[in-house]
Amino acid sequence: MPALLSRRRLGVICVICVVVSAACAAGWHWVRPDLMFGTPLASGETPVGLTVAGEHLAIPADRLRFADERRPGDYARVEIELKWPGLQPLKDNDPAGKTLARDGELVFITIEPRETDLDTGDRIGTIYQKFLEQDQTGDPVAPGGLVRRHFLAGTAYDGEDLYFEPGSVHPFATRCFAIDKSQQPISCLTDERLGKHLMATIRFPVAALPDWRTLRDRTDQMFAEMTGGGSG
Repeated sequence: MPALLSRRRLGVICVICVVVSAACAAGWHWVRPDLMFGTPLASGETPVGLTVAGEHLAIPADRLRFADERRPGDYARVEIELKWPGLQPLKDNDPAGKTLARDGELVFITIEPRETDLDTGDRIGTIYQKFLEQDQTGDPVAPGGLVRRHFLAGTAYDGEDLYFEPGSVHPFATRCFAIDKSQQPISCLTDERLGKHLMATIRFPVAALPDWRTLRDRTDQMFAEMTGGGSG
């Protein structure tokens, strides 16, 4: 019996050797570690080649919010997480990523296929206008030279405020809302067309509103770098 088992083991080893030899002759296509075990996760500033809705993006690994997105591939959407101010990648040991106050320090960007060509600035006159209060008496001065308008109660935007850049053909605009019972705006949302088929939705702390130009310029630059071109 031991001799029989030894012959069987020997036979299995021979088969493996034949397969490996054939793979070697074919250029190691069958035994490359990255194909056998998956492409390793990228780290640090290493650009990761991602595809969303057929659009190719190159995003530094340390900007990607979730570890399972830090390898090349096709994704339905990708998430970016950055620290404000400066829009720097969040370090692993940064306390901002572990506290309840993280929304006051972090900027989140979601990149996904766009369902409409209208971004936040486009919606001011086409959608938002009919949901805004008309009487703005006593409304506090908005930061950074922006205009502030309240949305009507009972509408889909009840409890939110709209801030926008006056006098611009395609203005910066954002909706700000409270995420607790304080009723004070805590975070804001704005979106921007990206490439031919994508939309980038940016959630940022309301404390960044006075520096909205810096936020806009730096995100535009980042989007241009990751697409190899610019926003759409």
